[in-house]
Amino acid sequence: MRTRRALLRILPAVTLSGASVLAAPFARAQNSYFGQNQVQYQKFEWRVKKTDHFDVHYYKGMEEAAIIAARMAERSYARLSRIMGYTFKERKPIIMFGSRGDFAQNNVTGDLGEQTGG
Repeated sequence: MRTRRALLRILPAVTLSGASVLAAPFARAQNSYFGQNQVQYQKFEWRVKKTDHFDVHYYKGMEEAAIIAARMAERSYARLSRIMGYTFKERKPIIMFGSRGDFAQNNVTGDLGEQTGG
């Protein structure tokens, strides 16, 4: 009787671990395709505004915002690099989107949702 109770206690754990071992290859296969079929509703004409330390990537209709972002990035970099005594070794990309819907279509990061704070 005791053996049966012990077996009944262990059985769910053994079943669960066996199922996870069998499911692991399928989970890896699913992850390898994640984000590759990102839906794009419109074609963006990407442009790059280069500054001393940044490459601001934007698309048609965002020229004014890109100029402002580039100026703010350089101003912030100058202040922070002076305070922290650190300089970039390479140019840093800044990718701009005009709306939440446009951001959801990107193929760079996929749709990260609204919690990104970007």
